[in-house]
Amino acid sequence: LKLPPVLCLHLQRRYGAHKISDFVQFDLFIDLASIVLPAQKHLKERVPDEAIPVPDDVPSKDESTTFTYALCAVVEHKGGARSGHYVTYRREAILRKAQKTEGLAEDDLRLETERNKDKVARSKWYRVSDSSVVEVELKDVLQSQAYLLFYERLYLSADD
Repeated sequence: LKLPPVLCLHLQRRYGAHKISDFVQFDLFIDLASIVLPAQKHLKERVPDEAIPVPDDVPSKDESTTFTYALCAVVEHKGGARSGHYVTYRREAILRKAQKTEGLAEDDLRLETERNKDKVARSKWYRVSDSSVVEVELKDVLQSQAYLLFYERLYLSADD
């Protein structure tokens, strides 16, 4: 299974002509290991090797750091179901692709992921609305009424 470098989650905020305004909690980091690892194991057991190439060595939960994503943007809709305004919260760009991943040990991947988590936790956030860009606190982002959530993989290989 190959995970995308950016994961976009769309939260349905409309029900017919009504806007759903309930707060939906979301986190700065998400770990997809609990989804990916069982799926990868299931594929390995159920699908013939020639149909879909599945690695022989299914990683364990301890090796799940490469399945971690960090929030990089949130789109919020202000207004009603029929009209309103979109606002984007965006984290400064701090992550970059690895120059060389071939031959890196799992410990190196884990260390790089932890470094990136630290960078994300300390990074600046901005609220972008039409012609204005204002720096905001992370708590403002996490309290927004999210419509779209964008997460980027914490460790990007050169192939991503």
